[in-house]
Amino acid sequence: MATATKTTDQQPNPFATIAFPEPDENLVALTKKVAGAYIDSYEKVGLSVADYQEETAKASNLAWVEVAGAAQADVMRQLTKLYVSTARDLVK
Repeated sequence: MATATKTTDQQPNPFATIAFPEPDENLVALTKKVAGAYIDSYEKVGLSVADYQEETAKASNLAWVEVAGAAQADVMRQLTKLYVSTARDLVK
């Protein structure tokens, strides 16, 4: 009876022995500060877009457009708040 021999074609991982340096605390703090500024800017833009959507819908003088625009603006506000709160939790 023949026996099977096991062969492997895997090469050793060259990165397995490299020691990566720990990130500098100043760099981590700066990164969190920049991320916080980005998140704040995103929040301001998102809420401004929602306000603009609502104002534009009211200017149409059509009831159904006003209702649809207000609903869209509300969804935009909720999604912006959700995204911002999640992002702030991740940056902590």
